[in-house]
Amino acid sequence: MNDTTELTYYEKLFIIKFKLLRKWRYQLYLNHQSESPNPYERFSCCHTQETFAEKINVERRTIGRWEKGKSSPPLDKIIAICQALDCDINFLLTYETTEKNSNVFDNYINFYDKDIDKIDIKKIDISDWKTGFDPSMLAYKYSGILPDIINYAINNDDYLKCLNFFMHPDNCSTLFNSIMLISWKNFLSTNGHLDDLIGTLKSIIINIFHRYQAVTPLGDFNKESYKAWIKEELPPNKLSFSSHIITDRICIAKCLSSERFTELGLSDENSKSYDIFLEYIATYSFNILTDNLILNIQKDTLGKSFVQLFEKFLSE
Repeated sequence: MNDTTELTYYEKLFIIKFKLLRKWRYQLYLNHQSESPNPYERFSCCHTQETFAEKINVERRTIGRWEKGKSSPPLDKIIAICQALDCDINFLLTYETTEKNSNVFDNYINFYDKDIDKIDIKKIDISDWKTGFDPSMLAYKYSGILPDIINYAINNDDYLKCLNFFMHPDNCSTLFNSIMLISWKNFLSTNGHLDDLIGTLKSIIINIFHRYQAVTPLGDFNKESYKAWIKEELPPNKLSFSSHIITDRICIAKCLSSERFTELGLSDENSKSYDIFLEYIATYSFNILTDNLILNIQKDTLGKSFVQLFEKFLSE
């Protein structure tokens, strides 16, 4: 290809395949942005000529010249293009038709002389283009198992054996079920770290809860009995609702955010401040710390179950 010579059919075909596939790969990445991790993260480099140039280690203007037919990529860069776009050389350099695409490239050739950039990439279906798509990506499409896992398992026999064993429903269903996973996610999403509390009050409340749970059967846990524990260990004469620090008293104004302190209506002039604070701290900390306790019990159970399962794997 050069600036003056009329491009041949196959030269135009290369340009169209290269440009459209790059755009389509990026669209594939965009379509799965809500997933974490994005199974098509590798195609984020296809966004612009500049990002793709950086991926294959050439200048942006080089990509521009290739896509305009002003120069041809050398063999090593064709291989780099194929790796980045997840296609094989035959796809880029030859014209292999199928029942679906028998005329598709001829249609795009007509676009070439007009303006290829006007093609709406969202309306293009290249599902039947024989791109030489990585089998692991096809496996992901039908199984949901990430390509990196599949590729690693293919090349590591021990990993593959372990994966097949632990992923078998007979072995993993008791360890990982939807109810347990959802409850864990819900707990972790609430943080579970008493972030509303500042300074010494956080550690004091945690220690009070630990003493409460140490002598209270789990089945008897309830907010009211926990609230009574807090009241006994933090009576009114140990707290201060003044904005000034008072010796031998916990300054609640320094232990809560100003927004929370104001929202609760706490002050040294409000005779109900202690009862309001007691109700708030009992409700807030009981739910978080109880969930944390249950989660830790589940973690311990899960850990023991996993060890037993691993021993079974080694014995087989």
